[in-house]
Amino acid sequence: STLRPDAPTTWYGQRDGWHVSADSICHGDRLVLSLSALSLPGRHNAENACAALAAVELLGFDAHRAAPA
Repeated sequence: STLRPDAPTTWYGQRDGWHVSADSICHGDRLVLSLSALSLPGRHNAENACAALAAVELLGFDAHRAAPA
């Protein structure tokens, strides 16, 4: 597979994308999910969830609705 320069970019771990802020997963300024709702503890698992939500978004699905799953 080749990289396409026109492919969309979705960031995670940064304030304007999916990120962990204090005790929540956020998308931009929007609080989406409390870390206490995650079945796997630890900030690294929350950051992995952010990466997964960014991928869901890139696939064209509603990542906000998918977050609780």
